[in-house]
Amino acid sequence: MPLHSVGKVTLFSDLSPLVFELEGIFVGVCKLGGKFYAYENVCAHQGGPVCEGDTYPNSKFEPIPKSNPNKKERFTVSCPWHGVEYDIETGVCHADKELKLRSIPVLVKNNEVMVKL
Repeated sequence: MPLHSVGKVTLFSDLSPLVFELEGIFVGVCKLGGKFYAYENVCAHQGGPVCEGDTYPNSKFEPIPKSNPNKKERFTVSCPWHGVEYDIETGVCHADKELKLRSIPVLVKNNEVMVKL
């Protein structure tokens, strides 16, 4: 599995995925709290460009309840085709836990963000 450089760490902003075409595969890379996550840019619902959708805290399916304010905040990417939401850290769909994005290994080396296909 070859490593592909997709840019310096400074290229990425929190919750602003960037999409790259690598070996004919479109990969979305997202920075969140200093960590990087990468997924194939294909929605598990109906194949939409999921990494090009909106990103935001939490989800309409999993809001932080007022009764438990210490619950960890989650972050979501929403597919622009049908609004299907996925957890950015896990790739799991909020509404249907059977749906999951294809994760791509990502690492940072010498301030360079790289994905492994």
